[in-house]
Amino acid sequence: MAHLSRNDIERIAEVVLNQYKVMFVPIQHICYTVDVTQLARMLGFRIEYVHITADGSILGQTSSGAVWTTIYDDNMNRMYFELDGSTILVEKRLLNDPRLEGRKNFTIAHEIAHQILNRKYPEMYSAHNRTFCDYRRSTKPKKEIVDWHEWQADALAAALLLPMDVLQDS
Repeated sequence: MAHLSRNDIERIAEVVLNQYKVMFVPIQHICYTVDVTQLARMLGFRIEYVHITADGSILGQTSSGAVWTTIYDDNMNRMYFELDGSTILVEKRLLNDPRLEGRKNFTIAHEIAHQILNRKYPEMYSAHNRTFCDYRRSTKPKKEIVDWHEWQADALAAALLLPMDVLQDS
């Protein structure tokens, strides 16, 4: 697997954000926020809010191709859902709690990042590779990068949510 540098990732984010700004940011605005729902739609992704796990430990899931995955209904009955390569699943508990808005936005951006990287580097991702945002994984401090897919998705999500041009113009 290729290991992208932070600079590589920021260049990818810049290309995506330039397209986003053309569609959603008035020319006069120096400072703007990125609406991850608009960003997902712009890139051709659909967001579905479901219970991905019974315990809420997985916050997001997507796939670069068609695969079946387990989800849960509101009564925690197991169901199956077909990820089609353009759907992003987000834990339903994140939807209506304003205290979790940042977590929800980062989860969506993280899953968008997986999809962007899937499209840009298809040789690194198989069509049957599902990616998960596991809350337990993301809360442990790390001294070294052990999962480059996740590190790159985290770095790209951060670059999408905090555009470099906004940070530099402030």
